[in-house]
Amino acid sequence: MEINKSELMKNAWIAARNLAFMNGGTAKEWFAYALAQRWAFEKKIREPKQAAPARVETTTVVTRIKDWFVDKNFDLSAFEAYSTRESIETLQETEKAVFVKIIGSYGKSFTTWVPKSCIDA
Repeated sequence: MEINKSELMKNAWIAARNLAFMNGGTAKEWFAYALAQRWAFEKKIREPKQAAPARVETTTVVTRIKDWFVDKNFDLSAFEAYSTRESIETLQETEKAVFVKIIGSYGKSFTTWVPKSCIDA
């Protein structure tokens, strides 16, 4: 589908007026920025969708996740559930990552993707 340049320009001017209203200045000053943003958006929605990563049969058993990954990616409630975990179930698996459900004590649980490189044996 081809990009309608007339609509693109109209939308860019509308965005430029909104940016000028919110940030000060004139729509003319903001137009180049708004046009670049609209053009990037139009190109992005028209590019072909990438295929989902191939799923592999779930064979990886996760018993522990590396500490640095937990510290970096888990919020307080997820960290609490992981710290008091009763089990870690593997739900899905790709070539490079595992989708796990971490079940903590007190009924807390959550799901997350974990790279295979961050799984401790």
